[in-house]
Parts: sequence; C-alpha cells; structure tokens
Amino acid sequence: MIFLISGKLFCSNKSDPPQEIEIDLTYSINPVKFGGVDYIAVKVGNKIFLNKSKGKLTVVTSGFYKDKDYCPDDFIIPKKEDFESVISLLGSNAYSVLTDPNGFNMESKTYYATNTKGSSSFNKYFMYLNGNSIQFIDSTPSNINGDLSQKAETRCMLDLSSIKLEFPSEEGDLSLNTETLIKTSSKYLNGHLWKVQGDIFTSPTITYSFTQSGKQIVEFWGNY
Repeated sequence: MIFLISGKLFCSNKSDPPQEIEIDLTYSINPVKFGGVDYIAVKVGNKIFLNKSKGKLTVVTSGFYKDKDYCPDDFIIPKKEDFESVISLLGSNAYSVLTDPNGFNMESKTYYATNTKGSSSFNKYFMYLNGNSIQFIDSTPSNINGDLSQKAETRCMLDLSSIKLEFPSEEGDLSLNTETLIKTSSKYLNGHLWKVQGDIFTSPTITYSFTQSGKQIVEFWGNY
C-alpha cells in the first residue's frame, strides 16, 4: 500500500484511509513488455521483480548503470540494500525462493548487478548465488564478463518510490473554481482511492474544483 500527500508545506500528523480500496480480482500487470519481449512480474518478499534479465550486462564507463538501458519504465536496477531486504525477509528460504524456476528464476553461478557503488570508480556490488549460499561481490563488469565461464546480468525491480501525483493541467498555483485534472504517474496500480479536501473518489483519474485559496490537501492510496 502506498500513501502520498501532495505538496511540501503540509503534512498531517495522522491520516487513515477513509474506506477500503476496491480492487479488480482479474487485474494483472503481466505481461510487462520491454524491447519487444514479454516479462512476468513476480512478488519476492515485499518487492516486485521481473522474472528474467534483458541479457548480459555490458561494460560501462560511468558511476551508475542507466535503468532505462536494462529495465522498462517504472522499473529500476535494484540497490544492494534491496536484495538484502528480500534475503532478510525470506530468511532460510531465501536461496530456494530466488532460484525457484516457477518464480523468480535466478540462476546459480550468475552475478546479478546492483546499482550500489563498490570500492573503486567502476566497481559495483553483485549478488552471486552458488550452491546454497548468497554472496555480494565487489567487482567490475569487465572483470566478470572477461571470464567466459561467468556472466553478469540485471534483474529489474518495480520502483515503488517513483509514483507521483500529477496535476498535468496546472503550472504554478492552482486555479480556483476551475476543474483541475489529477492523476498518478504509475500504470501498475489495481485500486485507487483519493481524498481531496475531504471528498472521496475511487477512479484512476479525477477532476476537482478547488474553491478556497491556500494549502490544498490531496491524499492518495493505491494498491500494488
């Protein structure tokens, strides 16, 4: 569940969802299309990943990989901390869940890139599965790819923090007594719930007329 309050000037001390979010039980974000290929989104722990990689990680000469080169919109190359969070949550089942061919489908003896910087300029941390162990290796893509018996790949993760509230018809101050279009930036939500100045809406996109000047309170709950 995500919760957003628009604006930086006001944040209420407490805000609870005003009602249960209605979801469509037949809804699925799958398949996720990227580069002409269909991917399946899989929930692992408390995060959502794609079930396969775009391909071999290429050598880069910058401090960070570009998410858009390897991942669809709204997906990112995970940080080391993202993988660690999943491993911690799964506990002793982590290795079997990550390598489950019917689920996350990670391969043993494969280096999975993170976008966490390593010990030197072009080093990154890679998650490496071998036997029943999971390790994090500090290396460069060129060092790994230079050995033909090894391979480095990416495994994209849905970026839950990327969702934003959008006011596409407005620049600067909101116009009073005028219908304002409001929506979210994410296409991966199943269930929407808005509370605008106390009024409730459940559609993905809404229009609202603000009648009083000052701070405008817009709350949103979305179900992933």
